[in-house]
Amino acid sequence: MKKKQFDKNYPEFNFDAFGKVISSIGTSLDDRKDRFDKATLIEESISRASNRLLSFEDDIGYDLKDIRSGTKFEVKSAKSALFTCKRGKRTSKEIKLTNTLQNRERKKKLDCTADYLLIVDTGPNYFGVGIVPYKKVVEEYSTEKSDGYACKIPISEVEILYGPIQLNRQGSHNNYAHKKAQMQDEWIEQHFQE
Repeated sequence: MKKKQFDKNYPEFNFDAFGKVISSIGTSLDDRKDRFDKATLIEESISRASNRLLSFEDDIGYDLKDIRSGTKFEVKSAKSALFTCKRGKRTSKEIKLTNTLQNRERKKKLDCTADYLLIVDTGPNYFGVGIVPYKKVVEEYSTEKSDGYACKIPISEVEILYGPIQLNRQGSHNNYAHKKAQMQDEWIEQHFQE
């Protein structure tokens, strides 16, 4: 999908507000136990940024679905996934597509479960979003790893929808991990007050 088509399909997509979410998350959810929260926040924020035209599904093989056309989107995010300070970067960062816990002797298979792969670059310096047909990723750029599949995509194959925009990191008072810890403390404390 070209940027022009994406903008036509989602004319009110709020990349600025989505960027604020990414900036606020920062590195606060990079710990192993917080990564599911981070993915959910990013995918829910994309749904919200699209004015809910992209429904958050969190289904096997895709994360978002266009409520009108049924087009499916898989979302992957990573630091410096698309943009770095280095000149001449020719491919995306290696992006983990799937995790498998299969025995090495069994043949793994990567199915084309979505129409598009949305790549979100979460910084540390730049924020941006790119899109690639998922079939192209599966057929041309995926490689089998011991625990699943990953891909490195030539930047020339990625349609940049937004960015690179320099991130303005917000203070820790506004980050999700801090608010989540406060909520957990309050929730636990109420049981000791009864």
